Amino acid sequence: MISAWAVEAIARLDDEMEQAGSTPLRAFPLPAGWGVRLWLKDESAQPTDSLKHRLARALFRQAIAAGQVVEGATVVELFGQVGECPRWVVVGAGTGATSAAVGRHLRSHDLPGRLAVVDPENSAYFPGWASGAADYSTGMPSRIEGIGRPRMEPGFAPDLVDLVVPVPDAASVAAARQVRQVTGLAVGGATGANVWGALELITRMRARGIRGDVVTVIGDAGPRHLRTCHDDTWAEDRGLDWRPHAARLERLLDGGGLW
Repeated sequence: MISAWAVEAIARLDDEMEQAGSTPLRAFPLPAGWGVRLWLKDESAQPTDSLKHRLARALFRQAIAAGQVVEGATVVELFGQVGECPRWVVVGAGTGATSAAVGRHLRSHDLPGRLAVVDPENSAYFPGWASGAADYSTGMPSRIEGIGRPRMEPGFAPDLVDLVVPVPDAASVAAARQVRQVTGLAVGGATGANVWGALELITRMRARGIRGDVVTVIGDAGPRHLRTCHDDTWAEDRGLDWRPHAARLERLLDGGGLW
């Protein structure tokens, strides 16, 4: 039997969630006539400026309730804001918890949307997913904060993922800078990877004449990223030449040039 303390604790978490409200869904500008919209679910608007706030709240609630499932809140809110199920939902994978929650929601509600996971250099998720090796390991750390792992993590559910998109680290830097240019938000490389992967999928959709929405996530944003992927010296010290990727983005977004 659940205790009075647990009831009160869960109620407080629920109150905090209600007061926080929905995080914004920001439109990423694409050329007119593409027939595709790209939406950025801005989790940096959470009280702690991070997607991890929502996950931490859900994990605390689950632990207190001792078995009550609370995963998938982000997805339910997101779909309500878009108005219909997007063609693709694009997320990164650190522990794999977010992609697993999204995938479970899509499957359990029999939704037509598909799930793509972006993966940086050195990470085990793309080769592990592609090869079907649940114990795949690269032994190398990711250079993109928040996503990528040297081995397949237990929380990652490859059977719920429709596609894993490998993203060059320098491309993540270029896309993060592009997001800052259009939104004013100093996002990290993980968000850059999300947007780069989303644009890859949009390019494929256009080539096949497919219209619809693609949704990805702004995981966090803040001044600290100005000292990393938005800083030329930081990028150059790590051998990340973002300029060719930035030029590629500019050609694409200025008029739909070849990806």
